[in-house]
Amino acid sequence: MDQSIPVAARLLGRNGAGSLASLSFDKDFTRTQDRELLSLYMPTVVMPKRRKKNAAELERESGKKFVALHCQHSAVESEINLKAAIQKAGQSCVHLILLRHAAANSSARSSPAG
Repeated sequence: MDQSIPVAARLLGRNGAGSLASLSFDKDFTRTQDRELLSLYMPTVVMPKRRKKNAAELERESGKKFVALHCQHSAVESEINLKAAIQKAGQSCVHLILLRHAAANSSARSSPAG
């Protein structure tokens, strides 16, 4: 995927150079050239490599700061997924309530007044 540079450029454009202390990406966004370029603009770039790592990559990805930021990245993603699940469940509940309400109204209309 070739989206890390445009995303970083937008963030830096909005917030100014030196405004980002770190930037974290999913494993699908790993590109050595992108990481090297982004590291010129911010101290820490968290771009975990998906597959087999060489010694330098292992060392970089096992550093305290990288590990801590990668854990924060995972926590943020978990929270996003939880909010999406809650929102989806909420929409299902609202839909179910509306269906029950509609069914109750239609049965009340079809019942003879007694």
